Amino acid sequence: MVQAQSPLHDTISHLQAISEEERSTCLKLLSVLQERLSLANRGVWTYRTLAQWSGFKEPSELFQDCVQLLVVHPHLRALEMHLLYFSPHDREDVGIPLSVEQERAVLRNAGAFFDPQTGEKVENHWAHLVPYFVPTAQLQVQVAKRG
Repeated sequence: MVQAQSPLHDTISHLQAISEEERSTCLKLLSVLQERLSLANRGVWTYRTLAQWSGFKEPSELFQDCVQLLVVHPHLRALEMHLLYFSPHDREDVGIPLSVEQERAVLRNAGAFFDPQTGEKVENHWAHLVPYFVPTAQLQVQVAKRG
């Protein structure tokens, strides 16, 4: 097992409800996140970006589960998840970050999403929404303490 490097590493190391493969993947991902926080240009952290940084070709289901664990586990909360919207009518669109209110609305109302710029209903809206992740204050504090 990987030696604990921070309280978050220690928490992951002691989680009972995950497999050793999940534990190893989560610890690797957490280490990569902590390394990336020291870089000036952090960019947008998508599943694919996080997977590549962690040495995976594609974000497998196991990898995505580990990312979600770092988002939702009450003792971890290393990442916050947000959504980017890419307009189906604009091939040059670089993505529009949704506001917290827009994210809540789309997650609550799985049947409809309305383009934030035009107000038009977007068909098959999940095909135009991409999750991205940012470090939480908790993760940033722990990295600063290690500093």
